[in-house]
Amino acid sequence: MRFTSSSEKDPSSATFDEEKKSTRGINTMSHVVKRKIQKIKPVVEYNKSGRPHGKAAIEMQSYIGVLACSRVPLVDKKWTQLPKDLNEQIWEAIQMAYVVREGGKKMVLSSAAKKWKDFKSTLTRQFILPFGNEKEKFKEPP
Repeated sequence: MRFTSSSEKDPSSATFDEEKKSTRGINTMSHVVKRKIQKIKPVVEYNKSGRPHGKAAIEMQSYIGVLACSRVPLVDKKWTQLPKDLNEQIWEAIQMAYVVREGGKKMVLSSAAKKWKDFKSTLTRQFILPFGNEKEKFKEPP
């Protein structure tokens, strides 16, 4: 994985801290946030067809999912009905954490939309549909 840093001249000298998760739980990708604070950005590489590939691209996709699930409210019905500033916040967070080439905004936001929709669908399948007939359980959500 290649990095760029505003504080370092040589991106190859930057280190990549990988932390092992001790328990299963919500993924916050704290190592990406730490790198953002240090102003170290992995460079997302692209193949000949223009698709991102490599370790940085995989990590970036996970981070897009974290941003979509944590910053976008679940009460909105559709991604297209969200305020435009939420889209800009997600795009700016990705730009602060990764070096993405021009034209990557559409790919990032469409990926965030899909991940958000999948997250809402998973929550509905796990917590709403099994208790469809028991209306009193919805008075105190899980």
